[in-house]
Amino acid sequence: MKKRESNILKNMANKMIKNIFFIFFLLSCSQAQVKSRNLTQTSFGPIPEVFEEIEVGGLKYIKEGKTKVHHLSATSGLQFDGENFLAIADDELFLGILKYNKETRHLEIGRPLNLFPTRSALPKNENERKKIKPDLESLVYLGSQLYLAIPSGSTENRNIGVLIDLHAMSVQEVNFTPLYKEIKRNYFSELNIEGAALYEDTLFILQRGNGSTGTNGLIQLNYPLFLQQIKNNGTINRKVINKAQEIFLGKFKKVQLSFSDLFITEDGNMFFLATAEDNKSTYTDGEFKGSVLGMLTKLENEQFAVKWNIPFKKKIKAEGIWIEAKSDLYQVYFVTDNDNREVSGKMYQLDLPQSWTK
Repeated sequence: MKKRESNILKNMANKMIKNIFFIFFLLSCSQAQVKSRNLTQTSFGPIPEVFEEIEVGGLKYIKEGKTKVHHLSATSGLQFDGENFLAIADDELFLGILKYNKETRHLEIGRPLNLFPTRSALPKNENERKKIKPDLESLVYLGSQLYLAIPSGSTENRNIGVLIDLHAMSVQEVNFTPLYKEIKRNYFSELNIEGAALYEDTLFILQRGNGSTGTNGLIQLNYPLFLQQIKNNGTINRKVINKAQEIFLGKFKKVQLSFSDLFITEDGNMFFLATAEDNKSTYTDGEFKGSVLGMLTKLENEQFAVKWNIPFKKKIKAEGIWIEAKSDLYQVYFVTDNDNREVSGKMYQLDLPQSWTK
């Protein structure tokens, strides 16, 4: 009898241990707060708990023929042409062109290039401005001094992007309406595109999951066909869609993370920015908790997943990223959205060892 009771107690203890391990497993999978993943021990040491970014400067501009300095506040996309940083903002009608000295890290006051020359100026009132702004959220380099500013598609008024030719200093509107209708119908009903990058023959765009469903995603478009449609009539339709998938980002400080930009290096490494904003709307802003820099990796089944994501030390809303390979480092530049037109968005920089991408 004693032996039987001993076996029963032993089995109960084993079950309790298994249940405890299972609970810890579920808690670790919930990702209630983003933690760094120590993927590898390199000569640079382990991947850190947080990134310590360096502030480069504020983004400001002066209109042609004027002397007043204006703020470029809600910056959302970033590129570099070898001499100038190029920045768009989601509540402006122009491209900011800001000369930058890499040696001294000096960012000059920029000049604007009007992207919508036939449109009237946006109203100063915040609510009225929000209703009719083009909401450009991504800036992609296409080669040969061509850049594409991509709209969010979060409302019917936010479907028009712009092809920018910096050599000719000319612009062409691009209509994303048919494409976005198809994506909303079959993939992401609460559409909010906030990130894009070109790699080989694929244009990758990111779905920001800041709506009620909280669904982040990655959509792959056929770039040669995409470019042909721009040349034909400037309207992009569903035929360019190759595939789409959801991507789980987890939470930061108990708030769902959502994509805010994407950059793919020449060797194919995919980096993203994501922010934690406590709301369930693709239209309004919520309480902001922080941002992370992360990396996507391609799995054996051709799907993509998060390899790692790490918070920034400062509480900054990072929404535009550009990266340059330097020997054994990636120099990462990113800009912020201040949600306040009276304050300049800021540019930051950090060094990322290339070994962390292995």
